[in-house]
Amino acid sequence: MVSPNDIIFSMKVAIRKLKEISYQEIRAKVNEIFDLLGGVERFVSLGDKVLIKPNLLSPSRIEEARITDPRVIEAIVELIHPLASEVWIGDSSGVSTKSATERTMDSINLKDLLKRYPKLKLRNFDEEGKRIIEIGLGKRGKIHIALAQAVFEADKVINVPKLKTHNFTVMTCAVKNTFGCLPGGQKARVHAEARDPESFSHALINIHLAVKPTLSIVDATLSMEGEGPSWGKPIETKLIFGGENSFAVDIVASKIMGFKPGRIPTIKVAEDRNLNPDRIEILGEELKEVSFNFEPPKSGILARALPSFLWKGLTSRVRMDENKCVRCGICAKNCPVKAIELNPYPRVDERKCIMCFCCHELCPVGAVKIQERLLSRILLRGGS
Repeated sequence: MVSPNDIIFSMKVAIRKLKEISYQEIRAKVNEIFDLLGGVERFVSLGDKVLIKPNLLSPSRIEEARITDPRVIEAIVELIHPLASEVWIGDSSGVSTKSATERTMDSINLKDLLKRYPKLKLRNFDEEGKRIIEIGLGKRGKIHIALAQAVFEADKVINVPKLKTHNFTVMTCAVKNTFGCLPGGQKARVHAEARDPESFSHALINIHLAVKPTLSIVDATLSMEGEGPSWGKPIETKLIFGGENSFAVDIVASKIMGFKPGRIPTIKVAEDRNLNPDRIEILGEELKEVSFNFEPPKSGILARALPSFLWKGLTSRVRMDENKCVRCGICAKNCPVKAIELNPYPRVDERKCIMCFCCHELCPVGAVKIQERLLSRILLRGGS
């Protein structure tokens, strides 16, 4: 007889490689992902209300690899539309204004899909109802936050992240993507309360567990390396992959990027909380055949494992490029701890700055630069 302690926690992740980045090829590979995992009907039942949650960080072009490719979104809509009673595409962008999410949707012409799919609706979480929930922040205690009401109205949630590096969490994929279910300034509030990567990872995981995605399908057609999630370099990975367990999906994602899973804060915290599977069964492509060597972000985030008196001197700083800056004030308005003032260009109060790099992420013109400290480069990266 097998005891509960002997049960192996195993999860499947399906990977398919694209021959080319076209709608026909994307649709075929998304369909194959569903088939490998048991078919569309395994995840969507007749009459379900389905919420599709992409990454709609900020207004972007497809070739910038900043947000989920609309062709991946449409492929999922097309496949589930015959079964669902309603299909919603919903998100809250990184910038805490009501118009930002709508402008992001418009930047990739999501409204055009409404003409082709009569059951489809776009849902801007910043303009809709919300529900208050309590989440834990690890050692930093608990806070109450607002989560988009659409999450609770949906029968199923399909999570559709973009594969990217991230200056605060090293990588953003399945678990991090559900952070966008917090409308408006709620995201900044979590950053202000969960100021270190470990606490923030607890917050991300608890938000993800509240959203409870049925399935995560990762858009890795074009991915992002380097200074993600906004200003990194696009890398043509030509992959679609996914699974029903987001923790397994993130572990696979980190390996595809060439990162050690234990170096990703959310994966490490999930491991500490016994949320990661014991074994992952890879379906479709062999992992070694689809692995890359992504350039990591240079934020020095791994230094925060050190005592605070050390990592303050190792973690990179933000600097403003006044030649690029248009003085829009987005960095100051969205700083979780109000460490930025316009005078007339943005000025950062380093005594207040928590190094969350939201300013770098949300700057619309790339004027916020991350300056790596010399000591960090020597100690953490082995020199210049």
